Amino acid sequence: MLEKKWAQKPLLKSMPVFQQGRVFFVDSYLWSGHTRGPLTDQLILEALPDLLLDSVKN
Repeated sequence: MLEKKWAQKPLLKSMPVFQQGRVFFVDSYLWSGHTRGPLTDQLILEALPDLLLDSVKN
């Protein structure tokens, strides 16, 4: 998984934001500009609370 590969990078591992669990990996096809539209925006807005609220709870 790409997320695990990134987690092994010394630069990323040394960043406080990564150590605090505030780096989020998202679906690049969904979040990129190539497929954006109203339905995609809705899916992104629905995904944000799951991503962000978990980081606040920790």
